Amino acid sequence: MSRHRLVAAVLGCALLVAGGLLVVHGHAAGPSAPRATRTQDDPPWVPVNGTVGTGPVPSALPARPDLIQIDAVAHHAHTRTGGEQFALLVAQLITDTRAADPGPGALSRVESARMPRSVRDYLLHDAKDQRQIRSERHYDTGLDIWIRSEAVGPSPDPRRVDVEVAANLVSRPLQVQDWYRDRFDVAWESGGWRLINYSAGLFGPSSTQNLTPAEQRSFLTGVGWRRIPAR
Repeated sequence: MSRHRLVAAVLGCALLVAGGLLVVHGHAAGPSAPRATRTQDDPPWVPVNGTVGTGPVPSALPARPDLIQIDAVAHHAHTRTGGEQFALLVAQLITDTRAADPGPGALSRVESARMPRSVRDYLLHDAKDQRQIRSERHYDTGLDIWIRSEAVGPSPDPRRVDVEVAANLVSRPLQVQDWYRDRFDVAWESGGWRLINYSAGLFGPSSTQNLTPAEQRSFLTGVGWRRIPAR
């Protein structure tokens, strides 16, 4: 990892401090500043492809990550919706850096033994770097979240669910708030859902509001997107 670049977001955001330029969440402070670029360390973005189904949407997220709730959901339902709900909660868990660093233990509660080592290292370093700069990054649960997924394996109990999450990320100390899309793949193993892979996502609109219809058309590309209303 470059000494001048902190891998700054589980959801694909890069933070670069170099020559006095601060780039956060893909946007730069100051007029006419360039958009942030990814590093070779970022897990490559792979959108969900293939048959994307519809169904009931998962419930809205709690205001803060809740490991007890995540553990309960992990073993609750071996269904597509169950996998989506687990992936959504895990996305919130590894994105939120407001609390003290939970260390590798939190990730070990949700990860699969089959997760690539490079992805695990990325997630751990990202969380550490975010807390070092005190970004207090987290999902804005006061706004809608969008989700779509592809189930792999037999229906109604797939062995894997690949999930894309489009959510609004906020860092109040850095005065940044933007939309992102990321992918979280979860697999059913030994009676429960586990995070098996993560794919760094796409930058979206810089906004503190729900996506407008025009923004939805340009940002939520592909089929199968479903809105999870804010609480």
